[in-house]
Amino acid sequence: MSFHDQHPQEIEYSLRREMNEFYWAMAIKNFAVYLGGFFLVVYVYQYFNESLVATFAFYAVEFLLYAVFAPIGARSMQSLGLKKSMAVGNPFLAAYFLCLLFAPQLGFPAIVVALIVKLFYFMFFWPARHVDFARFARRGKQGQHLSVEGVIVALVKAMGPLVGGLILTLYGFPALLIISSLLIAIASFPLFFSPEVYEKYSLTWRESYRYAWHRKNRRASLSFIFQGAESGIRLFVFPLYVFLVIPSFTTIGLITSFTLVIALIFTYYIGWLSDKEGGMKIFSLTSIVHAFSWLINGFITTPMSYLAFSSLFRLSELATELPYMQYFFKQAKQRMYLPVGRTLAHGHGTDEYIVLREIMHSYGRMLAFALVAVMALFGGGFVSFPILFVIAAMCTIAMRVIKG
Repeated sequence: MSFHDQHPQEIEYSLRREMNEFYWAMAIKNFAVYLGGFFLVVYVYQYFNESLVATFAFYAVEFLLYAVFAPIGARSMQSLGLKKSMAVGNPFLAAYFLCLLFAPQLGFPAIVVALIVKLFYFMFFWPARHVDFARFARRGKQGQHLSVEGVIVALVKAMGPLVGGLILTLYGFPALLIISSLLIAIASFPLFFSPEVYEKYSLTWRESYRYAWHRKNRRASLSFIFQGAESGIRLFVFPLYVFLVIPSFTTIGLITSFTLVIALIFTYYIGWLSDKEGGMKIFSLTSIVHAFSWLINGFITTPMSYLAFSSLFRLSELATELPYMQYFFKQAKQRMYLPVGRTLAHGHGTDEYIVLREIMHSYGRMLAFALVAVMALFGGGFVSFPILFVIAAMCTIAMRVIKG
């Protein structure tokens, strides 16, 4: 199937159909991930005997592997297609959850297998997911498509922590990980109901890295590193910090769900505004607010302070991430560039640009986790979370370098 061979009416129908199936797949997948994902770092932390060094060394290795092998995984878009790549990737994530579940009984071999299956999930799912979105989101409507996905994600996010917290309180981590694994596997089914699209990733492994640091791409590469570091602290370090100051799964789940519902109200408006005014124009303003919200997170000490500060944090997170990603997908869809030693035909730069982001974003997360591990190693097992939040705030501002 060739997307470019369709008539305009067929393209419009195809776009709507593709995005509907995409939304359903992401809805199921994100509910499963956020059901246990917000608390998963706590489980890993407890597995490693509450060692911050071991916990974040584990995550650093996880994302280092993906940064190295992302260009290889991107080739599945040609052999399997976009939909099948995502569908194949999801069961590996389910297997990752199960490996962590049995790690207390099986020991270190289960951790090694967990790293391997997580790598396969990353390689199959994420490049195909981003290329699929970039290809089928209508031009000039990426922000609204992102906001629709954001509404779906926010809905399942809002339900996920609350339901996950209740399951943890009543039945513990084994039940939570098993339920999450089953739902993740089910999330593959909607992806089989649309015609397959194949994309050829044209760069070798070496060319992928040369391309990332080509003079035309250096700003984007640096920005993606900063984005990866910020999101790593936000999605892994911050939840652990909240648990350490408020050691109640039910309370955390309830408050997190409430603040996500508040963010949900503004999701579609932010997407519409990003398309109307331009993603970077919105991002230049909201990134300042989000950086400030990072700074006040260090003052969270009680459930009430978490409710108050997290409400601003979730709103600014949404208002920063959505226009930034709208700009990224716009660049991915329209980009026409010159990799070292090769000129690509018009319209065939999407895959390479997206894999560039996957590589640099993963290195950003790896560096953030390595920093946490090193700080804990030289800090006697402890780290200053407020310092990490200051670093996240700086990374948020530094993401602006994507546009000179």
